[in-house]
Amino acid sequence: LQTLPFEDDSSGQSSSPDLKRYNKVLVRLLDSGIPMIGGEDRRFRRPQTPMNTAEGLYSGDIETSNVGWSRGERVTIQQELPFPCQVISIFGELSIEGL
Repeated sequence: LQTLPFEDDSSGQSSSPDLKRYNKVLVRLLDSGIPMIGGEDRRFRRPQTPMNTAEGLYSGDIETSNVGWSRGERVTIQQELPFPCQVISIFGELSIEGL
């Protein structure tokens, strides 16, 4: 899953040439395995999960930060494991160079 590039038209001009960066990205999941967000592995094991037992599905928000600067900032979510991945929403904080 990849979002569309962010476009701010509040100034009446295109923000495409400006560098953009997501300071913080939150992905809300429902009954899912933890996916990779922006190429970063966000999987974790809870201490209460016994060894030799698969981690259960997760519902809630996963946060990542410092996704990087680019001209066409997008958020990429990849599920590389054989688990479902139900993304309910993607939201966060974006910085634009010069603003």
